[in-house]
Amino acid sequence: MLNENELPVQEELINRVGWFILLRWFAGFGVISTVLFSKHILGLILHYKILIFIAFIILLYNVVFSILLYRVKKIPGMVQANIQIVVDWIALTLLLYFSGGIENPFIFYFIFHMIIASILLPKKFAYMQATCAIVFISLIVMAEYFRIIPYFGIGGFLSETLYLDRNFVCSMLFVFATTSYISVYLAATITSKLRKRENELLQTFEKINALYEVAKLTSSTLDLNEVLDLVVKNAARLMNVKAASIRLLDEKGLQLNISAAFGLSDSYLKKGTVAVDKSLLDKEALSGDTVVIKDATTDPRFQYPEQARKEGICSVLCMPLVVKEKSIGVIRLYTSSIYDFSEKEISFLKALASQSAIAIENAKTYNELEEINYSRTEFFMTTAHELKTPLAAIQSCLKVVIEGYGTKIDDKSLNMIIRAENRASNGIKLVKDLLDLVNVKRTGFVSKGKKLDANEIVRKNIDMLSPMALEKNIKLEFIQSGNGLNVEIDENDFDLILSNLLINAINYSYSGGVVEINAKKKGENVLFVVSDAGIGIPDNENSKIFTEFFRAKNAKTKIESGTGLGLSIVAKIVKCYNGAVWVDSKVGMGSKFYFTLPAA
Repeated sequence: MLNENELPVQEELINRVGWFILLRWFAGFGVISTVLFSKHILGLILHYKILIFIAFIILLYNVVFSILLYRVKKIPGMVQANIQIVVDWIALTLLLYFSGGIENPFIFYFIFHMIIASILLPKKFAYMQATCAIVFISLIVMAEYFRIIPYFGIGGFLSETLYLDRNFVCSMLFVFATTSYISVYLAATITSKLRKRENELLQTFEKINALYEVAKLTSSTLDLNEVLDLVVKNAARLMNVKAASIRLLDEKGLQLNISAAFGLSDSYLKKGTVAVDKSLLDKEALSGDTVVIKDATTDPRFQYPEQARKEGICSVLCMPLVVKEKSIGVIRLYTSSIYDFSEKEISFLKALASQSAIAIENAKTYNELEEINYSRTEFFMTTAHELKTPLAAIQSCLKVVIEGYGTKIDDKSLNMIIRAENRASNGIKLVKDLLDLVNVKRTGFVSKGKKLDANEIVRKNIDMLSPMALEKNIKLEFIQSGNGLNVEIDENDFDLILSNLLINAINYSYSGGVVEINAKKKGENVLFVVSDAGIGIPDNENSKIFTEFFRAKNAKTKIESGTGLGLSIVAKIVKCYNGAVWVDSKVGMGSKFYFTLPAA
């Protein structure tokens, strides 16, 4: 088997052979130029027609090789490279034969071709090609020496008897052969080392990129199960193994529970619990060591050897998942045959395990916070409901007394009772707003809308709030852009938005003022504007107005009571339906609240 560090990948080899073809164009035209220069400038006697013909043959078969390389994808690059070099040896041998043979000093130009072969091909093939060239030239030289074939010398350059000189022929062939092999050895060795280093850098880059991709995937979700599945799938894929699994410690730290697996059968996963004190493999890993088991079917450290044999598991690599110097579980890799994990592979899995442990811990923390938040919300809901019932009962009793039922009471007592009723009313309003806020947070982005006539819902809310506006001497107006103005929203949610904005506008308007609501179609949305000519909002508080429990300073002087939750409820509901809400306000000049909802 070829050393993978010596064997270039297909795409790389194709590029190298393409470069070789490019050089051949220069070589073909170079031969023609050299022959013409030697004949017409140097005055040498050459068989220039034959030499030029061979040069044209070189150019012709280079065209064929170009077509085969770039258009015929079925022929492997290694095969094409070897064929091209052998054909080149034949062409170069013919050029040498028709231009003086062993007497031609350009014989050593063969070395350049051998060096190129050493760069293109693995070392084994480079030596084979060098041997092929030496054999071709030796056959020509010996055939000339024994006069089997005619001799074609270079007239006016060297003696035409050297090819018959045994000492000259033997020494030239010896020097040519040794120079060729030494050149191939040096070129192939250097190329092999460079290629090995290049492959190492490429593998390092690929692993860094793989770690980055895994980090991206695991950070794209905070769902613990998704994170675990992503880790085992990518670990098996990147390490090119049969399977991978993650086991996390239980709360007592006595047992490892299977949390995610890839490439393992259900029967194997259900084989039994992995107790830390019985699985020496995991016990050793949890202490912080990397454990390699060469054969799980015979190693006593593996808890279930018989099940490993049935599953087709041989070698196992086990690594701890460590967060803040504490092991939270282990990640295992399984192979289907005996395998020696290299130091590089172990180092890579360490990096992957470290990164995965952090992602797992983040997901676990997020899940715990979600559970805490859910519990808090449930507690909030229960408490609010428990508060609402007695407050409503207190308010009803106080109203009965205020309206004169039973014994007549003095003005001072009546004033105290009215104040108590107001407090109860504010308490009920706070509880209602809290319940609305909690409901919005619980439903989040899963609210289901339906097609509603916006004009109809707005008019309904104006009719409902008209008595309140009349009591404060405020006029309510609705300016609509026409019929058929439909929105996609739950009716209760829409009522909450409108009632909160309209009540705020009425409460913070001056007596005799006008509260106006405008609705019109804008692109794929419907734009609503609730405006008043009231106290307005200070510039530095505009950005905080949709924050929970926030009330502007001037609002507190206008109306003492208030929860500061109405606008935050509006903002959250609008966001649930992919709408937007904003405000434009100046102190003493009123406010305009804008919000959009998707058109039906």
